[in-house]
Amino acid sequence: AEKSRAAKDYDRAIEAFQESIALHPTVRAYNGLGITYYTLRRHDDAIQAYRQALALRPDDPAVHYNLGLAYQDLGRDEDAARTFRESFRLNPANHAARDALGVSLSKLKQYDEAVAATEAAIRMKPDDASYRLHLCDIQVAMQKYSQAIGACGEALRLTPDLPAAHQALGSAYLSLEQYDQAAAAYYRCAQLKPDDAECRRGLGRAYYLDYDFEEAIPAYQQLLRLRPDDPSASNWLGRSYQALDRHEDALPHLEAAVAAQPDNAAYLLDLGIVLVDLGKTQEARQVQRRLASLDAKRAASLETYLDNAR
Repeated sequence: AEKSRAAKDYDRAIEAFQESIALHPTVRAYNGLGITYYTLRRHDDAIQAYRQALALRPDDPAVHYNLGLAYQDLGRDEDAARTFRESFRLNPANHAARDALGVSLSKLKQYDEAVAATEAAIRMKPDDASYRLHLCDIQVAMQKYSQAIGACGEALRLTPDLPAAHQALGSAYLSLEQYDQAAAAYYRCAQLKPDDAECRRGLGRAYYLDYDFEEAIPAYQQLLRLRPDDPSASNWLGRSYQALDRHEDALPHLEAAVAAQPDNAAYLLDLGIVLVDLGKTQEARQVQRRLASLDAKRAASLETYLDNAR
């Protein structure tokens, strides 16, 4: 079973683990079966296998850790946190369980405890870039952006080509309105992981907020190649064209955003404005009437824009 799993012949591995268990149930076999199911993202089956392993040996820290990972992937972070705590209670040297606990606590918005768990993991294994990245992510969530930049910097010192660290760094710089640094971080992320849509989104946002609309346009175009049906990307691409007075280029993208989300008042307002700029007053008034039933403030803004365009 273990040889089959190592060879990525997972169906054969499952069959062999089950045959082994039928002959003689052991923690090793149940844990191996759980790992195989987990690899296949069959989380419920993995959880059942890990629980059967723990029924045989309740004090196995490795199985508790594996069970916690399965809970975490399912978004069951309270169960995950409880299980990770049990893992490092049984094995205080298990730094991975402390780090994983920090991730789950962060998702539960228990940030101070999350920081404590992650910092404990870092003290135990200071050369692990992923632990420092997780600390950076937690500090971004806490809006402690300067500290997050420091943690991400340490992660990148250890692993310079870590896309997620460049992305988190970009997010921190963006929140501090340091748009040049944000763009540089997102650009590096996109270089390292060209198919990462969120790197492209962050890059476009950084350029747009820095009034570098010429650079924002290709960033959003690349995002749309990755996610053709993303209304936010269509809207921001349209806004970037609009900022350069390229109204004809802006229109189809703003229309696409509204088509995808017809009740999005922000998208409707952007569409209405470009229609006014193109002299399509009647169509703009139709948009204004739709806005009136959704967002009175934005409807009034478009009405004022229409009046000023007369």
